[in-house]
Amino acid sequence: MKYECYIGFYDISKQQGIWGSIIKLVSFSSVTHIAPILKINDEYITVVLLNGGKMKMCKLTNFHKLEVKLLDCCYVGAIDTNVGKILEDCDNYTQESAWSVFWWFFFTRWFTNKSPKVCTTYTCDLFKLKYTDTLTRVLPAKLYRSLKNDCNYVRWESPCWENNGS
Repeated sequence: MKYECYIGFYDISKQQGIWGSIIKLVSFSSVTHIAPILKINDEYITVVLLNGGKMKMCKLTNFHKLEVKLLDCCYVGAIDTNVGKILEDCDNYTQESAWSVFWWFFFTRWFTNKSPKVCTTYTCDLFKLKYTDTLTRVLPAKLYRSLKNDCNYVRWESPCWENNGS
Protein backbone atom coordinates (compact mmCIF):
# COMPACT_ATOMS: atom_id res chain seq x y z
CA MET A 1 0.00 0.00 0.00
CA LYS A 2 1.19 3.55 -0.72
CA TYR A 3 1.73 6.00 2.10
CA GLU A 4 2.70 9.65 2.07
CA CYS A 5 6.29 9.65 3.35
CA TYR A 6 8.54 12.31 4.80
CA ILE A 7 11.94 12.54 6.44
CA GLY A 8 12.20 14.65 9.57
CA PHE A 9 15.58 16.21 10.34
CA TYR A 10 16.18 16.73 14.04
CA ASP A 11 18.59 18.11 16.57
CA ILE A 12 18.43 15.62 19.43
CA SER A 13 21.89 16.41 20.77
CA LYS A 14 20.34 17.06 24.19
CA GLN A 15 19.32 13.40 24.37
CA GLN A 16 22.54 12.17 22.72
CA GLY A 17 24.84 13.94 25.17
CA ILE A 18 28.51 14.02 24.17
CA TRP A 19 27.79 11.99 21.02
CA GLY A 20 25.41 14.68 19.79
CA SER A 21 28.17 17.25 20.20
CA ILE A 22 30.60 15.03 18.28
CA ILE A 23 28.06 14.55 15.45
CA LYS A 24 27.61 18.33 15.22
CA LEU A 25 31.37 18.83 15.17
CA VAL A 26 32.22 16.31 12.43
CA SER A 27 29.23 17.18 10.24
CA PHE A 28 29.30 20.98 10.71
CA SER A 29 25.53 20.91 11.23
CA SER A 30 22.82 20.86 13.89
CA VAL A 31 21.18 17.85 12.20
CA THR A 32 22.04 14.94 14.49
CA HIS A 33 19.14 12.57 13.75
CA ILE A 34 16.63 11.76 11.05
CA ALA A 35 13.36 9.91 11.31
CA PRO A 36 11.19 8.43 8.57
CA ILE A 37 7.59 9.63 8.86
CA LEU A 38 4.58 7.91 7.31
CA LYS A 39 1.00 9.15 7.12
CA ILE A 40 -1.17 6.17 8.00
CA ASN A 41 -4.95 6.64 8.32
CA ASP A 42 -4.61 10.43 8.85
CA GLU A 43 -2.06 9.82 11.64
CA TYR A 44 1.64 10.62 11.38
CA ILE A 45 3.80 7.71 12.51
CA THR A 46 7.57 7.70 12.86
CA VAL A 47 10.22 5.06 13.29
CA VAL A 48 12.72 5.98 15.99
CA LEU A 49 16.26 4.60 16.27
CA LEU A 50 18.36 5.87 19.14
CA ASN A 51 21.87 5.03 20.31
CA GLY A 52 22.37 1.30 20.61
CA GLY A 53 18.68 0.59 21.05
CA LYS A 54 15.93 -1.28 19.29
CA MET A 55 13.85 0.47 16.71
CA LYS A 56 10.43 1.70 17.82
CA MET A 57 7.37 2.87 15.95
CA CYS A 58 5.37 5.65 17.58
CA LYS A 59 3.05 8.57 16.89
CA LEU A 60 4.97 11.62 15.75
CA THR A 61 3.37 13.77 18.44
CA ASN A 62 4.70 11.37 21.12
CA PHE A 63 8.21 11.58 19.65
CA HIS A 64 8.05 15.37 19.73
CA LYS A 65 7.15 15.24 23.44
CA LEU A 66 10.72 14.01 24.07
CA GLU A 67 11.89 17.61 23.56
CA VAL A 68 13.46 16.90 20.20
CA LYS A 69 13.92 19.86 17.87
CA LEU A 70 12.56 19.45 14.36
CA LEU A 71 14.80 21.48 12.06
CA ASP A 72 13.24 20.64 8.71
CA CYS A 73 11.13 18.08 6.93
CA CYS A 74 11.47 16.73 3.42
CA TYR A 75 8.59 15.23 1.45
CA VAL A 76 9.71 11.97 -0.13
CA GLY A 77 6.47 11.10 -1.94
CA ALA A 78 3.86 8.39 -1.94
CA ILE A 79 5.91 5.27 -1.32
CA ASP A 80 4.71 1.71 -1.67
CA THR A 81 5.75 0.10 1.61
CA ASN A 82 4.59 -2.61 3.96
CA VAL A 83 3.81 -1.51 7.52
CA GLY A 84 3.98 -5.15 8.65
CA LYS A 85 7.58 -5.26 7.40
CA ILE A 86 8.40 -2.09 9.35
CA LEU A 87 6.90 -3.64 12.51
CA GLU A 88 9.00 -6.76 11.86
CA ASP A 89 12.05 -4.51 11.44
CA CYS A 90 11.27 -3.01 14.87
CA ASP A 91 11.75 -6.46 16.39
CA ASN A 92 14.94 -7.27 14.49
CA TYR A 93 16.78 -4.01 13.81
CA THR A 94 19.09 -2.71 16.53
CA GLN A 95 21.03 0.47 15.97
CA GLU A 96 24.73 0.16 16.53
CA SER A 97 26.23 1.84 19.55
CA ALA A 98 27.77 5.30 19.32
CA TRP A 99 31.18 3.72 19.94
CA SER A 100 30.91 1.42 16.92
CA VAL A 101 29.74 4.31 14.70
CA PHE A 102 32.61 6.44 16.02
CA TRP A 103 35.05 3.62 15.24
CA TRP A 104 33.54 3.21 11.76
CA PHE A 105 33.72 6.95 10.99
CA PHE A 106 37.36 7.42 11.93
CA PHE A 107 38.84 4.02 10.99
CA THR A 108 36.76 1.26 9.41
CA ARG A 109 35.04 3.22 6.63
CA TRP A 110 38.30 3.46 4.72
CA PHE A 111 38.52 -0.35 4.41
CA THR A 112 34.92 -1.49 3.86
CA ASN A 113 31.74 -0.57 1.99
CA LYS A 114 29.58 -1.77 4.88
CA SER A 115 27.62 0.99 6.60
CA PRO A 116 26.71 0.83 10.28
CA LYS A 117 23.06 0.39 11.23
CA VAL A 118 21.89 3.90 12.09
CA CYS A 119 18.81 6.05 11.55
CA THR A 120 20.10 7.30 8.19
CA THR A 121 20.91 3.92 6.66
CA TYR A 122 17.53 2.54 7.74
CA THR A 123 15.69 5.51 6.24
CA CYS A 124 17.61 5.25 2.95
CA ASP A 125 16.76 1.54 2.75
CA LEU A 126 13.11 2.01 3.78
CA PHE A 127 12.45 4.74 1.21
CA LYS A 128 14.79 3.19 -1.39
CA LEU A 129 16.89 6.34 -1.69
CA LYS A 130 19.63 5.74 -4.23
CA TYR A 131 22.53 7.31 -2.39
CA THR A 132 25.61 5.12 -2.74
CA ASP A 133 28.11 7.34 -0.94
CA THR A 134 28.54 5.73 2.49
CA LEU A 135 28.87 9.06 4.30
CA THR A 136 25.52 10.20 2.85
CA ARG A 137 23.98 6.93 4.05
CA VAL A 138 25.39 7.38 7.58
CA LEU A 139 25.61 11.08 8.50
CA PRO A 140 22.18 12.73 8.96
CA ALA A 141 23.54 16.17 7.96
CA LYS A 142 25.08 14.82 4.74
CA LEU A 143 21.77 13.19 3.72
CA TYR A 144 19.98 16.44 4.58
CA ARG A 145 22.30 18.47 2.36
CA SER A 146 21.98 15.92 -0.48
CA LEU A 147 18.18 15.93 -0.36
CA LYS A 148 18.06 19.71 -0.04
CA ASN A 149 20.20 20.07 -3.16
CA ASP A 150 18.01 17.68 -5.17
CA CYS A 151 15.65 19.43 -7.54
CA ASN A 152 12.57 17.76 -6.01
CA TYR A 153 13.18 19.01 -2.46
CA VAL A 154 9.97 20.35 -0.90
CA ARG A 155 9.72 22.08 2.46
CA TRP A 156 6.61 20.75 4.12
CA GLU A 157 4.72 22.40 6.92
CA SER A 158 1.66 21.05 8.65
CA PRO A 159 -0.17 21.46 11.96
CA CYS A 160 1.28 18.10 13.07
CA TRP A 161 4.64 19.86 13.56
CA GLU A 162 3.20 22.68 15.71
CA ASN A 163 3.50 20.74 18.97
CA ASN A 164 7.22 20.30 18.42
CA GLY A 165 8.16 22.59 21.30
CA SER A 166 10.74 24.48 19.25
